[in-house]
Amino acid sequence: MEMLCQALRRTMMMMLMFMVLLLSCFLMEADFVQACTCLPKHPQQHYCDSDYAIRVKIFKQKLKLPNGQRYEINDPEIPDLPIEVLSQSHREWSGVIQKVYKGFEKLKHTTTVNIYSPFYDSMCGVGTLMNDESYVIMGTFGHGGLNFDFCDWHHSWKTVTSKQRRGLKYWYAENCSCQIDTCGLRHPCGEAQPEASPTGCEWDAWHSRCTNQHTACVMTAQGCQWHQSKDLKQCLKAP
Repeated sequence: MEMLCQALRRTMMMMLMFMVLLLSCFLMEADFVQACTCLPKHPQQHYCDSDYAIRVKIFKQKLKLPNGQRYEINDPEIPDLPIEVLSQSHREWSGVIQKVYKGFEKLKHTTTVNIYSPFYDSMCGVGTLMNDESYVIMGTFGHGGLNFDFCDWHHSWKTVTSKQRRGLKYWYAENCSCQIDTCGLRHPCGEAQPEASPTGCEWDAWHSRCTNQHTACVMTAQGCQWHQSKDLKQCLKAP
């Protein structure tokens, strides 16, 4: 009887270990599906950290495979591709450049561009751009084209505010020496901060809508500080 009990305990322990292993595999798969996480940034910091910033009108989207072969995204002839291939593939967005805000030297003789994003959403791919719509897109140069992902700044031109448009024209470029320090990463939000700092401005990512849409961190005689625009003040007063 004692031997039978021991055998049952060993069997139950093996089953428990198997269940733990199975659960671990499930969680690893879930992590892959939800792998894209981005640290928040103010649009000015996005601009300063990017290689390029453009306004572009999208007219075509394709799937580009690692071997260079391309398919229309909705092409019924697309073969049934394994995850290993798709995870190395890209969405290729083709568009007409309407305005270059950064990256002039590489783009000054360019009218149409291909912009690449990872194919999978879980790898920070972008799949939401629409044909015949204009977008502001920021990203990096490399791999024979322009690259961006979900963590890079990309917004429909129709949603870009007047102060953000001013920032794209000259505000952001003129003030990249001012670093925007996200509170909560190195020190708690809400700590008393000087109105002006020699190096940058504090930015609260949890309450960022007004500062994102209506101001920039600019260099003044006293140091770096948020420009107190009329739109910013009205936004901060709004309920």
